[in-house]
Amino acid sequence: MAEKLALLIGPNYAADLPTYCGPLQGVDNDVQMMKDMLCENGFQEENVKVLEGLMASRASILASLEELTVKAQKGSVVVIYYSGHGYSFDAEKAGYFDEGLIPGDLTKEMVDDYHIFDTCITGEHFKPHLSKLINKGALVNVIFDCCFSGRLYRGYSEIQSSHIGVKQLALSDEYISEYRKALKARGDPVKQEGEHSSAEKPVPLSPLQETQPANPASAPTVLSHPVSEFWTPVLKSEGWSPQQNDNFIFMGACATNERAYECRDFETGKPQGVFTSALVSVIKEIPTGERRSYNMLKSLVRRKLADRKQDCQTPQFEGGNMNLMLFSFDKAHPPPVSFEVRRVDVNLDYTSRIVLNAGFLQGVVEGVYDIHDTRLTDDIVDEMQMAVFHVATVDVRPENIHATESSAEVEYSYVYECKIKVGYKARLAQLGSMLYPLCIIAEGVEEKYVGDVKLAMESQQMFSIRKDDTPDCVKLDVVTIEEQKCWRAIYNGRMIVPDQRTRDGHLMIKNLCKYFRVQFGIRPREPNHNMLRNVSLKLFKMENVPPYKGDLSKKAALKAQAIESGEIYEGKPEGYIPTFGAHRVEVVPHTFNRIKYQALDSTGDAVVFQITNNEAFPIHVCLISYQSDGSIVVLYPAAKRGVSGVLRPGESVSEIRRVYLEPETVRLMVEPNVELTRPDGCNDVIMLYATTAETDYEPLFQTQIELSPYLSTRGIDTPDGLRLDTVPRFREALESEPLNRDVLRGDVKWVTIKREIRVLYHPEQTFEPIVYPKKQN
Repeated sequence: MAEKLALLIGPNYAADLPTYCGPLQGVDNDVQMMKDMLCENGFQEENVKVLEGLMASRASILASLEELTVKAQKGSVVVIYYSGHGYSFDAEKAGYFDEGLIPGDLTKEMVDDYHIFDTCITGEHFKPHLSKLINKGALVNVIFDCCFSGRLYRGYSEIQSSHIGVKQLALSDEYISEYRKALKARGDPVKQEGEHSSAEKPVPLSPLQETQPANPASAPTVLSHPVSEFWTPVLKSEGWSPQQNDNFIFMGACATNERAYECRDFETGKPQGVFTSALVSVIKEIPTGERRSYNMLKSLVRRKLADRKQDCQTPQFEGGNMNLMLFSFDKAHPPPVSFEVRRVDVNLDYTSRIVLNAGFLQGVVEGVYDIHDTRLTDDIVDEMQMAVFHVATVDVRPENIHATESSAEVEYSYVYECKIKVGYKARLAQLGSMLYPLCIIAEGVEEKYVGDVKLAMESQQMFSIRKDDTPDCVKLDVVTIEEQKCWRAIYNGRMIVPDQRTRDGHLMIKNLCKYFRVQFGIRPREPNHNMLRNVSLKLFKMENVPPYKGDLSKKAALKAQAIESGEIYEGKPEGYIPTFGAHRVEVVPHTFNRIKYQALDSTGDAVVFQITNNEAFPIHVCLISYQSDGSIVVLYPAAKRGVSGVLRPGESVSEIRRVYLEPETVRLMVEPNVELTRPDGCNDVIMLYATTAETDYEPLFQTQIELSPYLSTRGIDTPDGLRLDTVPRFREALESEPLNRDVLRGDVKWVTIKREIRVLYHPEQTFEPIVYPKKQN
């Protein structure tokens, strides 16, 4: 009978090693916790081999991998676990990039003599063992709790104050430079600066670090070779790549471009790896007699880290058979199509709380659900039939989704009763989450460029890969532009962002993130009884506005004149969108030999907005513009970088902004397809967020979508230095999460007011291309 086998690796590092690769406090605890968990889940202690301390040497690890491979047979469940330092080696400085595990026999002499990389275990070393195990018919679980672990077994291109350590080994330029000199002195071959083979030529470093917040507990440390921050471009070693049907599951502590942290365990107080602690805790919380799939394990681990406020690293889960049950070849049942209403709690304020008999363990996700009567069965998919059975619509929010139960609130008028009854069915109608399905059709594209796209998707945490191209998903296919293969993004039958070269997949995914963040941000928020009722946002129009910059009295006079003219929405039908004429812009020189666009005075309109608080108590307000170039910027209060400003009872505030469009604006989101006619304008959305608690909306901010710097359509080459914040922080800002965490969100009154305006290009605006050469490859 096939056995369950495990190899647990937890090296201890010598005390005299430099800080950046020295001892870790929680490795022993990680290994012990993992061993205990495995023994509680069907692994016999004699089949769990542990390599700790000096026993976790390079030779011992490789020998134990061979021993494990020989011992396994068809039907064996194999676990390979590692807790320790992960390392990465900079492509730009060394001529290639690689990453791996640091064994316990690393010495100070090896570091000083620049032999550190010679001791590491990379994907190239794992490849023969993983291939043999899969070919034997074993279920292979690889678990790495170390930095840069997101793709560590592969070999192709593809925060909290409780933290007490970082499991990283990212070496500085100084160390790499000295390492190159040592190789040369030893007579070893070494590439010259900038020399790469065609297969190893690095792509530009991708800006994926945007997704990982810094660890505030990591104070700067003076090291002999300071740690450098850099992100994965191309891998060197020939590692192993799993196939779709392989019984292979990988669990990594973080993405390839992230660090993994140690912390004090919540239950024991001992130092442990953040990922190991969460993983083991989730598995131990599974009730006796119940089972969880790897897909569910992924959700539970990420939820655990979020609950612990430890989502500074992004756990990675990969496998062709993620629907298998944990440590088993048994497959999980697919989630049900609909969920039954278990209970209806009618409240005195004409709201009802609808409780479903399922939670995230059964597949309930955040979103809009249609409620149907008992005549609906799961095999009915015809929309006409479903409409006949439709009773109501509810919105299930993430905070109301629990393990085996979910709930939603609905409002109804006092003249109507709640129509939802026990036994009715809830079926998902619209995803309310920021996770969008994406189908990659990459015919003829190099695998490393597809890997870059997948890595970017994992890091941004906004997309899920779908195998088939369905109407509700984004299609990423390939077209040839100016003799270059380029990614093209299609959604609902049209291009939504500009084309990018296939080697610039990170830029395509970043643009898609910006596009969908704008779309998600401008969706109306579901009203409830906690809404503010006496806050107003009025917009006024000032035509052919004269210059006023620096002249406060003139600015005040212009605002007063616009307000006197009357509010532009007054007396207009619902859905009315006013039109503004944009200023004419021209190209002018800028600093550092750059150029920029400048609006010409008195050639266009301005918008004046006025916010008034008619409540009997102070409120906090922030006015945000979701612009048609993909940028999200603050209009008021501009000086506070997104933190809301206070309006006292009866107080008003007004501001004026000139309206202008850059020539490329409509080619970013409105109509990126340059083969189609350029639109004459675009729509911007202005959102007022008002709450009774101070809120930080800076996580919403982003710069405009970027044109490819390698195509002739690129326009002005403006640097993008603004980071995208994490999805959880973005959503918290949209929900007006209070800055003071002692204030409960449910106690905060709020209102979101949306206004949309149309902006037309100036009749004399020119669209000639900028005269300077494209960037070279």
